[in-house]
Amino acid sequence: MSETILVPTDGSACAIAAEDLAVGLAAEQGWRIFGLYVVDARLLGGAYVTDLAGAIGATFPGNFVGRLRQVLEARGEAVLDRLAAACAEARVPFERQIGHGIPAEAACAAAREACLMALGRVGGAGPWARRLLGSTADAATRRSPAPVLVVPGESPSPRSVLVAFDGEAQAGLALTWAARLARKAGRRVTVLAVHADAEEARRIAGLGCAMLEAEGIAATAAAGHGDPAGEILAEVQTRSHGLVVMGSSRHTAFRDWILGGTAARVMHASPVPVLLCR
Repeated sequence: MSETILVPTDGSACAIAAEDLAVGLAAEQGWRIFGLYVVDARLLGGAYVTDLAGAIGATFPGNFVGRLRQVLEARGEAVLDRLAAACAEARVPFERQIGHGIPAEAACAAAREACLMALGRVGGAGPWARRLLGSTADAATRRSPAPVLVVPGESPSPRSVLVAFDGEAQAGLALTWAARLARKAGRRVTVLAVHADAEEARRIAGLGCAMLEAEGIAATAAAGHGDPAGEILAEVQTRSHGLVVMGSSRHTAFRDWILGGTAARVMHASPVPVLLCR
């Protein structure tokens, strides 16, 4: 059975970019796509509707929530129709589902049956709604049981992959995914290690390259000795890599806020897609 890329989508520009990249990878790897549109339960809740009415100075009729649900479900069908058409054109097997609940929670539950989740970095809600409801991408990357591919916008199929490697277990998973994505497409791979000791950084990068070469993947070593997130982003800009692959542990927003998670910082600032592996 082919493996599945889960694509939670809301039809926004970033989500469509994630859809297109996911379909391309699925066609390349012989995988399938599972499209998921979630009607956000928070949009149908009394508090949100009341706040929205106050913000625009309107009074909604008693059946407003039911009509809003129908509108959102119809929108979901249209969004998934677009993804279905893209899969049909690429000859990629496709399944779909419209769910109800909290988008990030529904996506993480569905990710248990997927090898990869691909989603846009920014959703279709406006800035005000995002502040109220929270970021689906942030929550999904913290909680997903599957690796998460975060797409910042329109992204062509990457020709070069940058792997952030520190010798730890999660970074080893990043090497495995880099090899997986490079093998069929012949992508170039660079292994970047960042350490306060320049010699140690070169050693770790060389170890990562050796691990890839044992899998039949040629790789180039790169070393940095500054802030890890800054070094990763600088390498992306300097070498024009099309994809960053790095390890990431499940953790909380509070931990990111206190400690400053490297993966989260790269995800939010990278101009190219970031694959977070766990």
